[in-house]
Amino acid sequence: GVENPTVVVSIDLSGQLYFENQAIQERELSRRLREKAALYNDLVLVINADKAVELETFFRLSKLAADAGLKEVLVAGRPVVRRTSFVP
Repeated sequence: GVENPTVVVSIDLSGQLYFENQAIQERELSRRLREKAALYNDLVLVINADKAVELETFFRLSKLAADAGLKEVLVAGRPVVRRTSFVP
């Protein structure tokens, strides 16, 4: 686990960003991250993304986080759920 306080940004397949379970645009996300960073000195951004999200998106979010004052960014992938049929 992560010892410092975290905020999570999720990204779906279409590239839509979500913060606190609400769709959000990058400009608003930047403002919200600055607010959170002002409250928590060691705030960590966790990016939760589908594996098909482009690498460019991770770079943009990492820069956005750094510009907001966050010093650490972690990436979390969503596990692939495989359904198998059980045949006795």
